Amino acid sequence: MWAASNAGLGGDAGAAAAGRSACTGNCNGMEASSLDSSGSEGVDADVPCTAPVANPSGAACGAWVNRTQGTDASGKSWSAVASDASGDKLVAGSRFAIPSGCLAHGQRWASVASDSTGTHLVAVAVHPHSLGGCDILNPTSAGYAGGSIWTSTDGGATWTDQTPAGPAIDLCWASVASDSSGTNLIAVGSGIWTSVNAGVTWTQQTAPPTTTAGAWVSVASDSTGTHLVAVNGAVFSANGDIWASTDSGVTWTNQTSGTSAAHQAWSAVASDSTGAHLVAVVSGGDIWTN
Repeated sequence: MWAASNAGLGGDAGAAAAGRSACTGNCNGMEASSLDSSGSEGVDADVPCTAPVANPSGAACGAWVNRTQGTDASGKSWSAVASDASGDKLVAGSRFAIPSGCLAHGQRWASVASDSTGTHLVAVAVHPHSLGGCDILNPTSAGYAGGSIWTSTDGGATWTDQTPAGPAIDLCWASVASDSSGTNLIAVGSGIWTSVNAGVTWTQQTAPPTTTAGAWVSVASDSTGTHLVAVNGAVFSANGDIWASTDSGVTWTNQTSGTSAAHQAWSAVASDSTGAHLVAVVSGGDIWTN
C-alpha cells in the first residue's frame, strides 16, 4: 500500500524521502526535521548543519559540498547521477557529456546506473542529432532521433554502445537500473526491456506505448534484479501508475490501481536492496512510500 510521506521534509527532502534514517538540520536557514521509520517527525533537528550530525539510527547528516566548482566539470547540464554501494565511486552524465575523444562523447544522457562496486555502469541517452528530444510514440519521426544504451566495465573510462543494431536500436529511453552485479539490467521508455548479460543483448518485456500515458519514465531494481518497480505516464499529467515485477520483468502488476495513489504524474521511483521498501515522487506533488 502506498502513502504520501511529505511531512517534515523541509529543506532536505531527498534525504527524508523514504522516511527512513533521515537526519536533517537547519541548513542555509531552512529548518527541517528527522523522520522515524513511519515517516513521522522525530527528534528536534534544528541544529547548525556545518558538520555531520548523528541521528538515532547512526546515519550521518551534513552540509552539501560543491565538488565541481572551479573545475572543468562545472557548469555542465547535469541530468543523471549514480553511486556504488559505498558512496565512494560516483558517476554523472550531462546532456552533452562524457570526456571528448570517447565514442560516447556528445550523447544527451537521460539516466545512469551502477553496480555495487562502481565498476559496471549502464546509461541511456538520446541521440545528439535529435532536434526535438525523442518522440516516445515514434522515435524516428522527422526532427527526432532515437537513443542508445551504453555500458562501461571500467568505472566509466570507456563506453560501449550496446544497441547499434537489433530490435532495441533507436528507441526512446527514459531510465535505466542495474542489480548489484551489473549483470541484470532494465531500461524503460519505449516499453520495458531487460538484459541478463550486462547489456550485450536485450529482451522486450512490454509492448511500446500507444499513448503518452503509457510511456515509462522511471525504473528501479533490487540487488538481485528480480524485484523491479517502474512508473509510467506523461510527466505533468495525472495519468500514471506504479507497476512492480517479481520475476525480473517478465510480468508486471499495477500497484496503485484503485487506490489514492492511482493516476499521478509520477516522475521517479527508487528501491532498497531488497525491493521491499520503495519510494516514488510526483511531479509538482508529493513523495510516496509503500
